[in-house]
Amino acid sequence: MTELLSRSPSFFAGPHARTLRKIPSSRRRPGAKHANVKANALPKLFCLDCSPDAGFTLLELLVSLVLIALLMVAMPAALQLAKRTQTTATQLDRQAATEAAASFIEQRLAEATAIYDRGDDGRLHVIFRGQPGLLAFIAPVTVTTAQSGLARLQFEIGTDTDGRSGLVMTWSLWRPPANTDQSDANPVAQSRLLVPAATQFELRYFGATSASQKPEWTETWTRMDAIPDLIEFRISNGQALDTRFRSVALRLRLP
Repeated sequence: MTELLSRSPSFFAGPHARTLRKIPSSRRRPGAKHANVKANALPKLFCLDCSPDAGFTLLELLVSLVLIALLMVAMPAALQLAKRTQTTATQLDRQAATEAAASFIEQRLAEATAIYDRGDDGRLHVIFRGQPGLLAFIAPVTVTTAQSGLARLQFEIGTDTDGRSGLVMTWSLWRPPANTDQSDANPVAQSRLLVPAATQFELRYFGATSASQKPEWTETWTRMDAIPDLIEFRISNGQALDTRFRSVALRLRLP
């Protein structure tokens, strides 16, 4: 050791300087190597150097649970509100269809024509049929530019050609018997659904049921030589939004 220290300083700056200054691994701080090995051998779940974004904190988990609970509480109310909205929209659509059908019947009744035909007994009778749930009369209609004129209209609760139930209108063009040829002897009747899901078609008639009686209200019109003076009807769809009775005055119209 004395001999090494007695050497000149150039010895430490020479090619042996790197060798002398290098500290062997065995002389390093005790336990440093083993500490690094143990730190690297730990699972990532317990790693202290991991990023804070690698998982959820307890606060984030609690906030998520609170939001989920709020959604679950509000979901039944939202579903109930949507159901009520859909039900109200359906009722309004049915009410609009009922109002449109009632206006159509009013217009046709206002133009009702008293057409007389000879029955099987040889006597003339007016083509009109009035029952509690059925109404049939003659009125002018315009289907197309080629098809227009008088038609026999009938309104009642039933089913159309597609099997849908409700207030159905059945109509066919009417021709006088003297001007009816073989092709028009049996005109084809067509049907149209006016009010889907209609349950009732109420009718009542006002007039003299005979020439010797005073006018009165009746549910069935039995007079064969005249039409009633006034008709009231109401269309019901089985819900709270039922239409009111509509009154239509019939005037004697000749073809």
